[in-house]
Amino acid sequence: MILIGYGSLLNKSSFERTIPWREPKEVIVKGYKRVFNLIPSRLQLYKLYDANHAKGQIAVLNAAYDKDQHFNAAAFELSEGEMDIIKVRLQSYHAEETDIFDPKTKKLIGTGIIFVGDGTRSGEEILNNDILPIPKYLETCRQGAIDMGKSFYKTWSETTFLGDGTTVKEFLK
Repeated sequence: MILIGYGSLLNKSSFERTIPWREPKEVIVKGYKRVFNLIPSRLQLYKLYDANHAKGQIAVLNAAYDKDQHFNAAAFELSEGEMDIIKVRLQSYHAEETDIFDPKTKKLIGTGIIFVGDGTRSGEEILNNDILPIPKYLETCRQGAIDMGKSFYKTWSETTFLGDGTTVKEFLK
């Protein structure tokens, strides 16, 4: 099975908190927008990343449907058992199969499993475009993108958004 990592799973240390690291392949995902607009279900994330509720810094990344958008990501080969473990980690999301494309040729190279944020949890809305990224979580994702290479990071920072439409590149200036 192919897992599509687009946020904290790009970061080797973060990935290894769940399953053993393996080298990913860069891919393009079409029809989704990578956006900081999801309130995580795992409260331990707030402690791990020092979320600041008072400043509204409580968002993690989501792959939101947007037919006009695309973003770069990492494709990881996983066993079915490993995918089950990832599903526990990503309990604020549901898994979907989607096409993946080669970043150079733009041609279809297969399919992978992407995790898309659920709109509600226990009857409460968990998607919110008015919240900001958790700073340490943003840095974890950013460092993972940097580790994928200079070109990967440039594209990542230009195709990752805050809920208000600001790119991460603009936000970090």
